[in-house]
Amino acid sequence: MYGWLLISTYLRRKLAPLFAALAVTLCTFMVVTVISVMSGFIEELRRSAKKLTGDLIVTGLGGPLTDYEALSGRLVALPDIDAATPVVRGFGLLQIGDFAKPVALVGVRPGELDRVMPYVETLLWDGTETPRRGGTFPPGLLRQAGSTLTLPDAPGDDDPWGWLVEQGAEPPPAVVIGVEVNPRHTRDEAGRYDPANALSGWGVSLIVAPPDLTQLGERKPARRRVVVVNEFKSGLYQVDEQTVFVPFDWLQSAVEMQEKNFFPEYDELGRPLGDPVVRPAGASELLLKTAPGVDLSAAQRAVEVVCAAYAAEAGVFTPRVTTWEQQHGRFLSAVENERFLIVMLFVIVSGTAVVMVASTFYMIVLEKTRDIGLLRAIGASRRSVTGMFLGYGLAIGVIGAGLGVTGAVVLVTQLNPVQDWIAATFGWRMWDPRTYFFDEIPARINAVETGAIAAGAVVSSVLGAVIPAVFAARVDPIRSLRYE
Repeated sequence: MYGWLLISTYLRRKLAPLFAALAVTLCTFMVVTVISVMSGFIEELRRSAKKLTGDLIVTGLGGPLTDYEALSGRLVALPDIDAATPVVRGFGLLQIGDFAKPVALVGVRPGELDRVMPYVETLLWDGTETPRRGGTFPPGLLRQAGSTLTLPDAPGDDDPWGWLVEQGAEPPPAVVIGVEVNPRHTRDEAGRYDPANALSGWGVSLIVAPPDLTQLGERKPARRRVVVVNEFKSGLYQVDEQTVFVPFDWLQSAVEMQEKNFFPEYDELGRPLGDPVVRPAGASELLLKTAPGVDLSAAQRAVEVVCAAYAAEAGVFTPRVTTWEQQHGRFLSAVENERFLIVMLFVIVSGTAVVMVASTFYMIVLEKTRDIGLLRAIGASRRSVTGMFLGYGLAIGVIGAGLGVTGAVVLVTQLNPVQDWIAATFGWRMWDPRTYFFDEIPARINAVETGAIAAGAVVSSVLGAVIPAVFAARVDPIRSLRYE
């Protein structure tokens, strides 16, 4: 009991222990804040990476996935799979005026795609805010056009697409481009894109590379005028700066994956022999959405079993099945490693708290040698003296960790309002949305990590008190009573 009374007295009457507690507070505050910002950053990256990828991806090996409709039906019949959609991938060159940009083309069926991933949710414009040549689009028309990849008719006499379609000609394909594909875009201080610079309603040229790039010199690439009907933003820059969604059937034909008749043999004069063989239509991938609550690894194993059976029946290579995490694994693991490195550096810096506690307690031991000797003389055991100083360290750790975690939680939860206040008061912004792809500082408090950091701070404080506590316990009571 007397030990805790002495600890309480020292904490209230001595300044040095308060400095030690302050060191623990600052170190805890620093580590919790940094790890919360890094965790929020990684969480946003993971959410954005998953958004337009699909939970599972089935990819053909040695060629496209043939009979993909039947395979898709088998996979959706699994209890682990909710929805599936085929996609065709290709490469092309998008020409916008004098600007040309290589792009990754993704042929999709928008209705099916939106059941697998939140595709429509990523569309930026709905027509109410986007000026175009000659006027504005009726409300909701751009969202409708982007969600169907068609040029829908507008109500009334005004046809917003009429100037893009020649008299009697077939309407050009509708495409949706990543927001960073557009070279005209700028962002304001809040990170918002200026709708005046949107390409919605523009006709642009798209050159589609042939499926076999070795034939690029022999075959003329397919060139087609297309209409940008909307733009999307997934939040992952690598996707938004190079991806263009186009109609599935159109791209399938452009890269020669449609159903096609061919002759397997020819004679010396180049005449076909025998009957033509039908080559079934193909797709590059199947994107799958897992059922709610299903373990992703378990779903992956179930899909692999079905794909192996499909490959054995069709006589093709077994398709590869990957999760969205494996698809973006190299990128996500690099960011995770950077997070681990930064946290370790700050943990090492936080070792200052241990040194501060140890030096503070050593000074107290020297200063209170007579008091320690008196305690030993009236019967206090060495274990009691050691426990008193360890309890002293525990008290400092609990106080410092509690204040540090409280301060960090308050700052992290109010980080963006604090940044806005600093920007309004001093004209300086830590996180500039015009530079970073996230509009706000992505900070997230993780209760488990925060609790572990607080526990580590308390343990560090106790460890810092070990050596002074042992030194105090070894004080000779007779010599210490003579100590001046």
